[in-house]
Amino acid sequence: MLPYILFGMYLLYLIFRYDICLKKNNKLRHIYICLLYLFLLVGLRYQFGPDSYSYEKEFSYPQLGRLYPPLWIGLNIFCRTVGDFVLLQLICSFVFNICIFYFIKNTTTKVFTALFLFFIYDYLYFSTDILRESLAIGIDLVALIMFFKNKKILSIILLFIGFSIHIYSIFFIVTMSFLYFGISKKVVAIGGLFFAFFVNSQINATDFIANYLFLGDPTGYGDGFEN
Repeated sequence: MLPYILFGMYLLYLIFRYDICLKKNNKLRHIYICLLYLFLLVGLRYQFGPDSYSYEKEFSYPQLGRLYPPLWIGLNIFCRTVGDFVLLQLICSFVFNICIFYFIKNTTTKVFTALFLFFIYDYLYFSTDILRESLAIGIDLVALIMFFKNKKILSIILLFIGFSIHIYSIFFIVTMSFLYFGISKKVVAIGGLFFAFFVNSQINATDFIANYLFLGDPTGYGDGFEN
């Protein structure tokens, strides 16, 4: 855990320097350092996180794997062909961290404060425990930014990519459909908070979405839509 603690201390220094004292010099360089550090830290971990361990087992013995959405299957086949599980982790870490940094940079001026809050609250969970779901969520967050930048075609493509990795993307698809048809952002935000609170009260958010979407057991997908 020492590398995570050291990074947290580094972020506190950056918060003081750039978010509180409002210094400008070398800010972008520090953002890239943070991005590179987290990319390598998460990408090169070894059997850290329950999801990572189960995915590594399925990666090594594909006959034991479950039926997953197409893009995740394709990514596994590619990594198994040209490399090993470390390559899969590195790709997931790269995409997830790039998406998170892009989202933070486009939604707040207090970049390091936002990053620190996410880091201490849920970063480990997202980056090591729900490997596939976090990949889809990261892509969906970029899709949301693209939507507000009026790049709707790119936004739809990104949503499709996210859904081809994890069914959780259906939440973003529904949210952005409401926004597209002119429903107030405040109404969507409040509705989203209530929905998130309700889903969080379920045993498993993914199971909740899958069960409601498919009216019971998502036949044909087995347990493939678990985290």
